[in-house]
Amino acid sequence: MLTLKDVTEKADGLASVGLKFHRVKLNHDFIIRIKMRQLQDGTWEVVSIENLKEYLKEFTSSYQ
Repeated sequence: MLTLKDVTEKADGLASVGLKFHRVKLNHDFIIRIKMRQLQDGTWEVVSIENLKEYLKEFTSSYQ
């Protein structure tokens, strides 16, 4: 399950978005932090995933 955790807008059209993933099998939540930038047409693009390494580490360790 995926839910939007929070959006923290920052200066100059940048935002940090928290996406909460719930692992049903493990009954565990993990929040992925995504940095986004607002484009001139008002849409948003993903710039980076701020905690991808931590998520992958936790994800792979849950299958060992």
